[in-house]
Amino acid sequence: NSVKAFINAYIHRLAKRLHWKYNEIEPLKGTRKTIKNVGDEVYLREVIAYVHRNPMAAGICVPTNYEWSTSGVMFRQKAEEKDYVSVDNLGTVAKRKKLNYNGNDFPKGLFLNEDGMILPKSYVLCGFVEKLYKTPASYMYALNTNKDAELELDFAERGRMAYSDSSLRRKMMTLCKEEYGSEDFESLDFDEKCSVASSLKRYYAASVKQVSRITGIDLDFLHTLFGKK
Repeated sequence: NSVKAFINAYIHRLAKRLHWKYNEIEPLKGTRKTIKNVGDEVYLREVIAYVHRNPMAAGICVPTNYEWSTSGVMFRQKAEEKDYVSVDNLGTVAKRKKLNYNGNDFPKGLFLNEDGMILPKSYVLCGFVEKLYKTPASYMYALNTNKDAELELDFAERGRMAYSDSSLRRKMMTLCKEEYGSEDFESLDFDEKCSVASSLKRYYAASVKQVSRITGIDLDFLHTLFGKK
């Protein structure tokens, strides 16, 4: 469908960009894609806030100050557009240079700054999001209400969200600290390790093989532990 087509096209073009800029070979090879259905406005507000919280969750900065986030364009006036130029007002040669694109089917309504960055308001339905939250206070409250763990568990339960080994290791350390007060998995006794392994399987939809890789627990034993032959 159109959503899958968009995601595949985005990953393909991003991979080409990363290869061109950083000379990486197949930079996004093996990237996993998960599509979730958002069924109501309450859940949609939580998911948008979860996405916009990413810079803060990663320890970079507050979401509204992150140049790659669309968080900073919500509930703002149009003052920031003064530093951008409309692609629609450029000639074909200038468009190609600005967008690094040799075709002729240029998207309309885009605003670019001197570095070629696109103003997020050009492609985000800010009005829709603002109407969803109703007030700036409601939006800021959502940004500052950390439901990351709850949503990640829900994502896993809904669509068996796939985590990389490094991401799952971080989840494992969090579980160790929350359940046993230690971030050192190896310091746990065997029963405690099995409990953490079960939590990884249950909460993060990790495969038995992945849990074995992350924890170092024997694969055959985990099959028995999880009730699989």
